[in-house]
Amino acid sequence: MTAGRPAYPLSEQGALIGSRCQVCGKISYPPHLMHCNKDMHEIELSPYGVIETWSMVHVASKKFEVPYRVSYVRLDNGLRITAHLGDGFEGIENPSGQRSRIIGTAMSGGTADYLTVIPAVGES
Repeated sequence: MTAGRPAYPLSEQGALIGSRCQVCGKISYPPHLMHCNKDMHEIELSPYGVIETWSMVHVASKKFEVPYRVSYVRLDNGLRITAHLGDGFEGIENPSGQRSRIIGTAMSGGTADYLTVIPAVGES
């Protein structure tokens, strides 16, 4: 993990690698090391969910070409994740409510630099 920026770990099968508190059951992604003063357990999370809302970004770091869209995706387990809107949403003016899948972008050693959401057409 780079200082000041979260790492986004994914399994080889594309599942999100998160964590669960062994005391209260809180699920986190990206994973946390501690919660309730106890170590958290690593768990796999389904990358599927529904886009709740989105926004157009017009000012960003040099890493991203503007404008681009980001979204909040409510995963099937209830966790909410922020991700870039990826290929497949170009012709959709308002993607809210769309079934989608989170994928890692700019992968390096099982960790993504950022997350992208794509349509989950015909998928779980």
